[in-house]
Amino acid sequence: MKADLQYRYPGVAPFGTAQREIFFGRMQESEQLLGLVATETQVLLYGKSGLGKSSLINAGLVPALQRQPNACIVQVRVGAYQGPESPTPLSAIHAALPTAEPTFLQEIIGTDESLWRHFKEISLGSPDSLRIYLIFDQFEELFSHPQAAIYAFKKQMAELLYRVVPRRYRSVLEIKQLENPRIVATADLRRLNQSMDIHVLYAIREDRYSHLNRLSDHLPDILHTRYQLLPLSRANAKEAILRPAALENGFSSRPFTFAAEAIEYILDFLEGGQHHWVESTQLQILCSRLERLNRRHIRVQHIPAFDDIFLEYYYECIHSLPGRVRESAQSFIEDRLIISGQRIALDRLMCLEFLEAEVLDKLLRDLHLIRAEQNSTGGSSLELSHDTLIAPVLKAKEVRVARNAATLQIQAEQKLLEALENERADGLWKTRQLRLTRILLGIAVIGFVLAVMASVYALRKRTIAIALAETEKQSAMKAKEERQKADSLRILSEQTTAKYQLELKIR
Repeated sequence: MKADLQYRYPGVAPFGTAQREIFFGRMQESEQLLGLVATETQVLLYGKSGLGKSSLINAGLVPALQRQPNACIVQVRVGAYQGPESPTPLSAIHAALPTAEPTFLQEIIGTDESLWRHFKEISLGSPDSLRIYLIFDQFEELFSHPQAAIYAFKKQMAELLYRVVPRRYRSVLEIKQLENPRIVATADLRRLNQSMDIHVLYAIREDRYSHLNRLSDHLPDILHTRYQLLPLSRANAKEAILRPAALENGFSSRPFTFAAEAIEYILDFLEGGQHHWVESTQLQILCSRLERLNRRHIRVQHIPAFDDIFLEYYYECIHSLPGRVRESAQSFIEDRLIISGQRIALDRLMCLEFLEAEVLDKLLRDLHLIRAEQNSTGGSSLELSHDTLIAPVLKAKEVRVARNAATLQIQAEQKLLEALENERADGLWKTRQLRLTRILLGIAVIGFVLAVMASVYALRKRTIAIALAETEKQSAMKAKEERQKADSLRILSEQTTAKYQLELKIR
C-alpha cells in the first residue's frame, strides 16, 4: 500500500483513532466498555490475541471519551523489555503525560518525580474538574521488565489511586506550616485534599491474565471489574464487512457492494463451522484483499481462493521479519506448529528454543500468525492463530521444501562441476608436469650422453697420448740401440782395420 492512500480495511494493523468512521461491528462492546471505564476506577479488558482489543480502544472507546467534557486521555504502552537501555514502565507513563506547569506543590516538596505529583499538577492546572483516563494497551509487556521495575510501577500506581495526599507531603507540610502558616493558601489546601478523578484501563491478552496476580498486593482492585472481549458474531461481522465498503469519500478505492451469496460465502469461511464466531483479524485480512480487487460489485466468482489470500498474507508476514530470522521463523511455523495437517500447541518455553522472545511476540502481537492460550501449568502455549492458515502454511512448506531441495541439487551440481574442473585442472597440471619431466629427462639424457662422449673422447685422447709417448720411448730406445750397434760396428771395424794394417806391416 502507498502511505498516502487510505483503505477501508486496515488488515492486520489495529484501527487507529483517526479510523473511527470505518470501525463497525463493535458498537455494543464500545458502549459497554465506556460505561465501565467512566464509572470504575480500574477496569481490566482481556481477550485472546487477534480479537481487536487495541482497535476497540483506539476506534471505539477513545473517540467516545473525547466527546466527554473535561476529559484528559493518556494512552500508554510500556513496551517490552529489551535490555538495560529500555525505558522503564514509569518513564513510559511520564513520557505520555501532558506537560504540567509547576504549582504550589513546589513550595512543599521541590523535586518529586512520582506519578502522583505529575498527575496532581495536571489536575491542579485545569480550571475545571478534570477527569483523567489512563489507558494501558498491551499491558502484558509490563511483565517482561525486571522485578524491580514492576515493583516501582505498582507502588507508584497504588499511591496514585489510593492516596489523596501522600504521607510525605502531609508530614513536610505540617512542619513548614509551623514555621509559616500561610505557606499554602486555604483554597489551595482545599484543592490539595480533593481526590483526583482518575480512571484506569488495563488491556491484556487472555493468556497473560494470571500475571496480574503479581500486582494485586499493591493494587487489590485490579481484578475487580473485568470485561472480556469475544469474537465477532455473524451479524456484527457482516456489518464490519458491508458498512465500510459502502462509504463514499476519502478512500483510494471506489465504493463497492457484495452479492448476497458472496457475503454468505465469506462469512461461512470465516466462521469455519466453529460456534458462529468470527475473529476480527481474519476478517480484516480477507476484506483488505477483496477491496484491492477494485470491483463495483463482488460476486462469488470474483473472490480469489481463500488459501491464496492467506498465503499471500503469510508471505507478507514472513518478509516483514528481520532477514536473519525469516528462515528459522518459517521453519518453526511450518514444521513445529502443524503436525499431520493439524494445529498443535507448544509451551512458550519450548518455542523459545527455536525463536527469540522478540520474534515470537511480533508473530503473536503484531502479525497475529500465532496465538497464545493459558495452559495447565500457569504458563502459555502457542499455536497457529486459525485453522484457515493450515492449508496456506502447508502450501508454503511444500514450496520451501521444493526450493530447498532444488537449492541442494544446484549446490550438488555446482560441487560436481567444481570437482570436474579441479580434476581437469589437475589433469592439465599433471600433463604439464609430465611434459616438463620429459623435457628435463631429455636434457639430462643429452647431458649424460655428452658427458659420456666427453669422457670417452678424453679417455681416447689420453690413450692416444700414452700410445704416442710409448712409441716415442720405443723409438728413442731403438735409436739408442742403433747408435750403440753402430758404435760397436765402428769399433769392430776400426779394430779389424788396425789388425789388418799390423799384419801388413809384419809381412
